[in-house]
Amino acid sequence: MFGLRSILVLMGMKHCGKTTVGQQVSQALSVPFEDLDDWVSRIYTQRTGTRLPIREIFRSLGKSGFQELELEGIRQLIEMYKDSAHKPACVLALGGGTIENFRALSFLDPFGYFIYLEETEEILLHRILRGGIPSFLGEEDPAGDFHRLYTHRTALFRRAANWILSTTGKTIDDLVRELVHHLQAGALNERQ
Repeated sequence: MFGLRSILVLMGMKHCGKTTVGQQVSQALSVPFEDLDDWVSRIYTQRTGTRLPIREIFRSLGKSGFQELELEGIRQLIEMYKDSAHKPACVLALGGGTIENFRALSFLDPFGYFIYLEETEEILLHRILRGGIPSFLGEEDPAGDFHRLYTHRTALFRRAANWILSTTGKTIDDLVRELVHHLQAGALNERQ
């Protein structure tokens, strides 16, 4: 239906709903759900014999080492799904920082239809800070750090997106219905 585009890619900031929406969309489309962080974790465990949480893998390897694992995960995932007759063959949730992994994104681009789940900065910051200040935000000015990160990544997400789905004020069911309707309307045939 959409040429080589075997993978429906959900991207956005941390806590925008990629996993929750992705799992339900995959059920609605009767295709597997994949999470890139799970692939990274599996590859890391295979290579080291050690199982670590995704944040610890990032800390252990640094940004470039982590991005190499993301690229390898995307390569393996594409190999698994690229020849599927079912389009999309799977729904993939990217990590929040994958948008800055330009090698991985360029490798995925011919196979993916990219949907940016866009949420407001204020709502995302509130969700993120509910669990305490994460390591990617400084203790002194977490709101300022998040503002800079949000501004930078939002521009990247918007540029990479085939379609932008605003999540503000919508339930998960609303988002799933809207996304599935968008796909059924033939959106995958064109790059917007």
